[in-house]
Amino acid sequence: MNRVTMDPQIFVIAHGKTERIFAETIRSQLRIPIKVIANNNGNNNIEITSFADYVKKRRDLKTEKAFSEEYTLKIDRETKVINGLSIFPIMDLEKGYPQADKKAYQEGTLFKQLWMAKYIIPIYNDDCIETVLKSVGLPYAENTRDKRNYSRYFSDMFSEGHPIAVIESLCDKFSKCPKTNMECFLQKCLERQREMTV
Repeated sequence: MNRVTMDPQIFVIAHGKTERIFAETIRSQLRIPIKVIANNNGNNNIEITSFADYVKKRRDLKTEKAFSEEYTLKIDRETKVINGLSIFPIMDLEKGYPQADKKAYQEGTLFKQLWMAKYIIPIYNDDCIETVLKSVGLPYAENTRDKRNYSRYFSDMFSEGHPIAVIESLCDKFSKCPKTNMECFLQKCLERQREMTV
């Protein structure tokens, strides 16, 4: 495949290690270029309240110019938009957050001062990803120690079916769960996979 095809157009900014492993599993199963960004490999959480600060501190995320140069993305000369770019923060809306912050995250107004605001599709898990996984009948960590098993949990989801069929099934499950909009991320990944196989 040529270089342009293989450049990532989907970016994930992961709340923590579980979200990072989930996104990396989807990337691996669909074999599409997804750039997964996490604070200290997901060992330090990115909170919705500190998301903007985290982005501004990262050299590759700080400005649109730095971002497009780092990831060799093309900016359309007429529209001044990076072609095909989608940025998915995958964040927990934990119980301690003020309701106003949760709403601002879900509606995208939390990002309005960032250059990347127009590309952001905020993915939320209300209260945390474990709550969502439990709600849709998927394996989840029952305690902090059990979180080390997520690579196996997520890989096992694909053990009995074709990756596309499994992800379509996940989309269906997540779309019926009011605690998340994870299906939006998965639908975009499926769309990208179809584009790459045409």
